[in-house]
Amino acid sequence: MIGPLLKVSDLKKSYGAIQAVAGVSFEVMPGEVFGVIGPNGSGKTTMFNSVLGQIKPNSGRIELNGRDITGLSPLELNRRGVGRTFQTLQVFGKMSVRDNLIVAAQEHQGTMARRMFAPPDSGLGAKADELIDLFRIRHVADTPAGSLSYGQQKLVDIAMAFMSEPDLVLLDEPCAGVNPSLVGGISSLLKKLNQTRRGSFVVIEHNMDFVMDLCHRIMVMVEGTVMAIGTPAEFDDVVAGYKDFMILNNLSFQAKRGAITLLLGPNGAGKSTVLKTLFGILKVRQGRIRLDGEDITGADSRSLLAKGVAFVPQGRNLFGQLSVWQNLELGGITLGMKTAHERIPEVLERFPRVKERLHSQASALSGGEQKQLEIGRALLLRPKVLLIDEPSIGLSPLIVLDVFKLLRRLADQGTTVLMVEQNVKSALKYADEAIALESGRQVLHKRADELLSDPHLERLFLGGAAPVAA
Repeated sequence: MIGPLLKVSDLKKSYGAIQAVAGVSFEVMPGEVFGVIGPNGSGKTTMFNSVLGQIKPNSGRIELNGRDITGLSPLELNRRGVGRTFQTLQVFGKMSVRDNLIVAAQEHQGTMARRMFAPPDSGLGAKADELIDLFRIRHVADTPAGSLSYGQQKLVDIAMAFMSEPDLVLLDEPCAGVNPSLVGGISSLLKKLNQTRRGSFVVIEHNMDFVMDLCHRIMVMVEGTVMAIGTPAEFDDVVAGYKDFMILNNLSFQAKRGAITLLLGPNGAGKSTVLKTLFGILKVRQGRIRLDGEDITGADSRSLLAKGVAFVPQGRNLFGQLSVWQNLELGGITLGMKTAHERIPEVLERFPRVKERLHSQASALSGGEQKQLEIGRALLLRPKVLLIDEPSIGLSPLIVLDVFKLLRRLADQGTTVLMVEQNVKSALKYADEAIALESGRQVLHKRADELLSDPHLERLFLGGAAPVAA
């Protein structure tokens, strides 16, 4: 199983009679972007600075990769793989952009003596150039940082935090004071860094659109306490099945925001049952299901549609004698016809071939076109969570590739995709994480790219328990 990269337990910090942080606990998983929001005075920055060693907490425990780091200095934390940005800019104004990045990494190079006698570059120039290109600041690489615009300096400041290739980066209001036109660019950069596996991020930010677009989970703090931690879809010790036959047995997992989570395992492992249970088709006998932190256990499918959950079941689920347009209208029936008609054109832009067949009967479409129509019908709802069961069944390899690419684009735009797919190796190339089930229990949870080379992959797919992965 994947353990937390960062674990904060019952953290407390007081200033006289004022308790700024009152028993805060949370975990950040490897590769996760974890958002922290709350009003001014809620304790966000105090919690942040306690984790970073800037201030000493009164009590509690902070762990990094299972090791206690409570009370360690910022310098020691940096050497252990923790980076950070500040609300205010921390660039060296008279130094070039490139030199700012190199200097930012040198604290990670060991003792003062080692740094004094190291070569001037020590291989850091190539790292700096890589980030300069990624952040699209090559044209100012040799310019003194102090002469740049505020937005450009912010990009340099963020890039500096990644020079030491940290496992964990804490970003304190990365959009503060930034021109709104640059906010989307910062989000895209951080997503790209996250997707290239440059560690986990904890983000404090007041810009809610930025937080919702970027973060996999969000923690809400009020008056020094945690009010809620929201995950797009979370199973907590769930038991569910058909009548008296239970398929899911105390299943727990989380699906990240803006990511594709692939459910795999042999037939009968419970993969499709997960989707049907989450969509309210099957009854939860034990445990809880949460959507963005809200308990939705027992909610029916209609109410879940209203909450932003859409389901594309296995097989063909169209009205064959009705036209493509009429099938789309029915998909938006819970929205009202006016809203459905307004949204249909945006869905059709994603599927040019379906758009060409708008007035054809659904039964006259090819298998690939029918699958695109099914997905398009679900997208009318602009879902936060998309459940899709065996999208490749009956499709040619080229069409399967198009479907996977579409799901990847949806995830990159912030949709949480939970997918069941037997075409495991192809699906893993587009997924972010994979969860293997056997007899309704989780037996493995790994990043998708790691699982592609896992020697137990075929065994998991064909049946037979594999050792639980770390």
